[in-house]
Amino acid sequence: MVYIREGSHVHTLLLILAFVGEYPARSLHLLGSERTWKNLIQKLCKTEEYCLKNTGERFRCKLITVSGKDRLRTVRLHVSALLILEKLNAEAYRYYQTHFDCHHFSGNRFHIDRHHRIAEAFVMCLRAGVASWPHEIPDPNNLEVRRNQVSGALFYLSLALKEFWEGEMNKTKFSRMVGMIVYPRGCYMVYNSRNTLMKWSGNGESKVQSYLSVAFAMPSSMDTINSAVLFGEDYLVALRTLEEAQRRRRYDLRFDNVYRHIHFIPLNEFGIKQLRTIVMRDWYRAHMDIIYGEDAGEQFGFFFEHDALIEGVAHVSFIDGDLCKLIRVKDALKANKDLRYDIVCYPEQLSMVREYLVEFRGTGRLGLRTVNIDDAIKVLFEE
Repeated sequence: MVYIREGSHVHTLLLILAFVGEYPARSLHLLGSERTWKNLIQKLCKTEEYCLKNTGERFRCKLITVSGKDRLRTVRLHVSALLILEKLNAEAYRYYQTHFDCHHFSGNRFHIDRHHRIAEAFVMCLRAGVASWPHEIPDPNNLEVRRNQVSGALFYLSLALKEFWEGEMNKTKFSRMVGMIVYPRGCYMVYNSRNTLMKWSGNGESKVQSYLSVAFAMPSSMDTINSAVLFGEDYLVALRTLEEAQRRRRYDLRFDNVYRHIHFIPLNEFGIKQLRTIVMRDWYRAHMDIIYGEDAGEQFGFFFEHDALIEGVAHVSFIDGDLCKLIRVKDALKANKDLRYDIVCYPEQLSMVREYLVEFRGTGRLGLRTVNIDDAIKVLFEE
């Protein structure tokens, strides 16, 4: 007998699959203990007896199916689980039936990959404490959401955005976005490149950015959504993304032309912690305070990228994973032979930063130092 109670692993998995349709079997580690979730899914693939803790109703059925091979191996709800889902959460059941064609899925690998990208982003936000359950967050047309007057971070699936602004958002169907994060006084468009280079659709992304900037009444300091979160498997993907941007001759198709800030977040436990630190209120000022103190923010009157200027040395923080900032730092080092930089990053980012700026190592113009993310979180959240 398996009891299904609110907050349990089984309950959580049913809701996740109801809202994302299918989940990549290779990304179980994002849910928590990979061994625990793997064993649970193997059990749920068999016919078991289930009891709903809140009603006492009993069912004998399968809850989960796993199909496909290698990177396309996917976890979905079994058709017999839909009755249990309806009893557990009627809103989740209606969402699933509406958005996933009444339990009919395409076997097309591009459709599966798209669902997997969305699912990974959804779980990353969920684990980072970003309110993500579609039935629990206000819709994007809510006045407080559109004015960024929210008390905490919210994640909207791309399906929800297209549903609420159907007439305009259909024009952006070529965009690679998987959702949007709204946090106090700011927004991020969200992308997931997984283990590949993102194929940026310059026009598509610009349309998304332009429309949502108009739809949302940005804070007075912002006239457009100029930031994005890019999820990726690891920092090798980040490095390849940077190198590809440098090779592109058409600047209008480069990601750093569409967004001024793109924060790379790896799909792992470290990435979940890192995401937490960039969706809090006034996170940039908080980062500067713990790294530079009163020296932070002295940026006016200078034409090169820096977060602080201390004794003639430009200091930059990379703990937010901003790839565009790193590109501007490299451009500045190339343009000004007398410029010196000191970059602060997490140990997990260090090898990627070194590799990207390898030509300046040993020149005396580049310093690198690290801070521990757990120490940063303790200060930021006073834990």
